[in-house]
Amino acid sequence: MPEQSTIENQKSRIPIYRIVIVVFILLAFGFRVPILKVRSFDPDEFQHLHSARQIYHGDVTYRDYFEHHTPLLHFLMSGLYPIFGEEIRIVFAARALMMVFTAAILCLVYVLGTMLYGANAGLFATLFLSYIIMFLEKTIEVRPDLPGVTFWLAALIFMVKGIQQNSESPSLRWHLFSGLCMGMAIMSTQKALFALGGMCISLLWTLADRRLAGSFKHRLKLVAVFLGATMIPIALVCLYFLVRQGLWDFINYNFIMNSRWKVRFKPYNYIRQLLRQNPFISAISILGLFVATFRMWRKDEATNGNFVPVFPAYFLIAGLFIMPVPYRQYYTLFLPLLAIYCGALFKQVAAMNVRSLASSMRKPQAQPLKLDRKSVV
Repeated sequence: MPEQSTIENQKSRIPIYRIVIVVFILLAFGFRVPILKVRSFDPDEFQHLHSARQIYHGDVTYRDYFEHHTPLLHFLMSGLYPIFGEEIRIVFAARALMMVFTAAILCLVYVLGTMLYGANAGLFATLFLSYIIMFLEKTIEVRPDLPGVTFWLAALIFMVKGIQQNSESPSLRWHLFSGLCMGMAIMSTQKALFALGGMCISLLWTLADRRLAGSFKHRLKLVAVFLGATMIPIALVCLYFLVRQGLWDFINYNFIMNSRWKVRFKPYNYIRQLLRQNPFISAISILGLFVATFRMWRKDEATNGNFVPVFPAYFLIAGLFIMPVPYRQYYTLFLPLLAIYCGALFKQVAAMNVRSLASSMRKPQAQPLKLDRKSVV
């Protein structure tokens, strides 16, 4: 009975811990409101607002003015001008829109972390991501990376959902949704191509791993659906610029010119900054990524889709050393994944501590008194 009552007390404490975590997440998100109004503006923010303004006035991006970012965010922000006009408040309205994307990213991190490692891991991941200083600084600014990260995480969630289906013929719709989101992510920022490279390796893994649901032929069909769906948003954007005689400019400025960027620097300074600002989260997240890598071979991990984000995480980190100018906003693409691995590992450590604490709190059972006959005599 004492042991049973201890276990029941443990279960009653879990919701309290979760409420505390949610409160800290909301506090971190609430801090963004005053920071949004006083943080200095990056020149890139005005570049994106200018591009949105030109679209609002009827210009064709790339053909009529220079731009080297894929255009989804600019199309979205062009809808702010009829509401707020060409006044200074449009800048803060755009930053408020970034808060919407940030909230979506935090929610998606919780969903993905929960799908892979459980609700506690999802909460820990969201908490850790909320307090990564580099993530806070870059998600306040007007950046196309934010819708890119949002669609990219959604693509991962749909892919994992499709793999978790335990049936002989898993539905094609999850891979369809995943591909559409992946294409939208690339049309938000071309940096998401590194994530696509990792996703392709994950898809090859699904073909090679016979433990996954469905026949090889059906899994091959899932891969084809994902890749075909990824091309749909890209093809629509290309068609848009083809009709407006700007397709070559779109391709040249976004992909060819960016790959030949003359200004180059190594990522080591920003990596050191990340480690200096959040040493605990950085160390635990990298360790968690290694643990997830070695656990991919387990059947329960494979059928749960835990391998899906592992390859993109490595590809995105490798992108730091491939991109000519790996600025801090690029880190927002893989920081959510590192936060999930940090949350998963922290959950395991916390669970071990809770079990040891619970065992130490158990009352020792009464032992019968044993007397030595000689001492009694």
